[in-house]
Amino acid sequence: TVNYGVAFAVIEKIVTGHRRFLIEALALEVAKALTARFSQIRKAAITVRKPNAPVPGVLDYVEVTVVWPE
Repeated sequence: TVNYGVAFAVIEKIVTGHRRFLIEALALEVAKALTARFSQIRKAAITVRKPNAPVPGVLDYVEVTVVWPE
């Protein structure tokens, strides 16, 4: 099984680390880190949702899902 406390720590370190300009990059980095840290995770689907994204139009959020490895 996956230790969710450890998984959270891995994700938190990535999210609070250096700035990324694309949520796709963040999702991919999280997926790669989790599959590297936990051998039992063979494929990860990571969804990142960004509220109030700076895009034209009225949107509640933008969202992307990345699957690693593809």
